[in-house]
Amino acid sequence: MSGTTGFAFAFAAGLAFGIQYVPVKRYEIFDGATFQWFMCSGILFVGFAMAFFAGVVEEGCSRLVILGGALWAMSNYAVLPTVKLLGIGLGFSLYHFVNLMVGYGVGRWGLFGLPKLEGRLPACDAGFVLILISFVLMVGVETEDLQPASCPSVKRKTSSSAMLEKRASAYGLQEQENKLESGLALEMQKSPLRNKRLLGVASAILAGLLCGIQSVPAALYSSQHADKGSMAVVFPQCLGIWVASTGMYLLYASFAKLRGCPVPHATIRPAFLSGCIWTVGFAFMIASIDSLGYSIGYTLDAVGPIVVSSFLSLCYFREITGAK
Repeated sequence: MSGTTGFAFAFAAGLAFGIQYVPVKRYEIFDGATFQWFMCSGILFVGFAMAFFAGVVEEGCSRLVILGGALWAMSNYAVLPTVKLLGIGLGFSLYHFVNLMVGYGVGRWGLFGLPKLEGRLPACDAGFVLILISFVLMVGVETEDLQPASCPSVKRKTSSSAMLEKRASAYGLQEQENKLESGLALEMQKSPLRNKRLLGVASAILAGLLCGIQSVPAALYSSQHADKGSMAVVFPQCLGIWVASTGMYLLYASFAKLRGCPVPHATIRPAFLSGCIWTVGFAFMIASIDSLGYSIGYTLDAVGPIVVSSFLSLCYFREITGAK
């Protein structure tokens, strides 16, 4: 597979990941517990359909790839308390920062048995450092613009804050910040500020770490079984996601029931459709990693959705504004 084809797959993956939450933008998601399960059901549905029509169902499911799917589900769920405890700007930025560092480092040094990154390493490292610096600057701008201005009645929305709010609203986190202050969400607010920040940083690091390594089993299996094609790992990954998501939802709902806390139900079809789109993006991502290597392929597929969602915020939803 040529490098050009790999970059094309990476572009397609970034596009799919960037638009996956558009179907749920105008719907109430509440605390995200049921949303993530409906979304993961859509992931499993399309994953099985891809495996069936590609004729790879008979290949079976690698338990290691299923574990990778479970890691993604846990990372996805860990984002919820991260943004609740740290806020939209810092929470998402720290999560993406760790995700990119782990994903690039795994392929750069060939961890977990993956091939090491080869070629113009200084140029690759320099490009990666620039990406990390951009995240640091984004966090700084977000923090600075949320400080009280000389006129307390003036509020500003930067491009970074608008983009992060859009991504957070997909998880139901923006609505949770503004509307849902009961149940388990309220329990987290009772903790002292210092403990909340420490717990938020820990959950952000955990979410980023899990997300950065969740594709490793699939990429490793695909490279070791090149004759089966990259499509062979899609269904096992999706199956692991659904099983872990179901288990976490049952635990969350049971704990909430014991505590007498409500578990609001999110809308079904938009969440399901979001999961369907995610699976398409994952299939393209694995194909790009096979062609470009884990460091380049994963980094492009992690940054691409941010670019796409920012473009949608600016040109379609008109969310990025100046002073108001």
